Amino acid sequence: MSIPVTYYETARGDQPVRTYIETLSDKERAKVKALIAHLSEKVVLNEPHAKKMGGYPGLFELRAGAHRVFYCYHEGKVVLLHGFRKKSDKTPQREIDTAYNRMSE
Repeated sequence: MSIPVTYYETARGDQPVRTYIETLSDKERAKVKALIAHLSEKVVLNEPHAKKMGGYPGLFELRAGAHRVFYCYHEGKVVLLHGFRKKSDKTPQREIDTAYNRMSE
């Protein structure tokens, strides 16, 4: 079983996660895209590849090395909400807030 993956789109038509992925090096981009494809095939991933964000119902974090992509499930699809490079042990609150706000739209 597989599930379609779509990118969150702003009111202006921008797709922030797609733009983020395009800025990565070829090697990093391949790693992130492979993990997204794996998520599409498996539907649900567990650690170390993905993690449910405690305190934020329905929000998940895809973990590709130093790169994080927040996602949620909506209407039978995976929606990629926000991507960033993690630079510290703790995920910055502003990154979580960005993803959660996009999920709430």
